[in-house]
Amino acid sequence: MSRPFVAYYRVSTDKQERSGLGLEAQQAAVAAYLDKHPDDVLIEEFTETESGANDERPILEEAIDTAKKRKAEIIVAKLDRLSRDVGFIANLQKRDVKFLACDYPDQDGLVVQLVSVVHGWEREQIGERTAAALKAAKARGTKLGTHNPKIALAASHGRLKSELVRVKKADLFAQQMHPFIVGLKAGGITTLAGIADALNERGVKPRRGRKFYAMTIANILKRSEAS
Repeated sequence: MSRPFVAYYRVSTDKQERSGLGLEAQQAAVAAYLDKHPDDVLIEEFTETESGANDERPILEEAIDTAKKRKAEIIVAKLDRLSRDVGFIANLQKRDVKFLACDYPDQDGLVVQLVSVVHGWEREQIGERTAAALKAAKARGTKLGTHNPKIALAASHGRLKSELVRVKKADLFAQQMHPFIVGLKAGGITTLAGIADALNERGVKPRRGRKFYAMTIANILKRSEAS
């Protein structure tokens, strides 16, 4: 039986998107899967430039919308192209989004969630090791910078500062949006998708992307409640 797919590719930087670094490998993995399943068909492709740590993915939302409208599944080259965060994966599954990861093509939802737990742990370990390496290098008097090949992959102070600014802006936007969402709920609109539609109809613009989605509202609520 033929299965229609919508491909979602994610690269972490604009430079990677321009150079094809990582993107070509993802496209090749999806193509290899489809070659082994000739009855399946790829109907559309979406590419997003975004860090895996950021749950706000407007292009992913467009891919999901397309998949639902065309009764297709999302296909990714690797599970971590969706996310390494188990909560993010679980939210996708709760939204009844079917997806297939080429590195775990035959696994059910529970196994996929367990894999994402491991990926999340690995990300934390990498972060801790990077921080420790930077601290040790600084203690030795090593001049930090991308010209040093030993630490070229480590996060620089500038990148860290930029990330902190991004998080602060996202938190502020969530706090500003919270009263509007509460008002919509009080008016009888209780679902995330319903709230997103109501904001879009009123011409309210999200901080990033062209319109609100259910996942955008979920992220806003999560941020506003945590702050």
